[in-house]
Amino acid sequence: MILFTSDHACHFRTRNAEYKRSCHDASIRVPTAFCGLNFEGGQAREMVSLVDLSPCLLGGASICHPKSNDGPLALLMEAGSV
Repeated sequence: MILFTSDHACHFRTRNAEYKRSCHDASIRVPTAFCGLNFEGGQAREMVSLVDLSPCLLGGASICHPKSNDGPLALLMEAGSV
């Protein structure tokens, strides 16, 4: 299983006054991709957070995780929406 993610980095002098404190795509979008046997692929249309990574990785490895650890994306994956 492979997880690729990154920081959204800086704006390269395009929005100096705001730095990373704005709601523009360059500030809020962070690339994340999973690859492995238990991932079918697709794109999450819902907002995803770091709390989603742990349950997704554990679920992809068929490892049980506590329900208290479920982020919004994990709940959608269980329901088959993603």
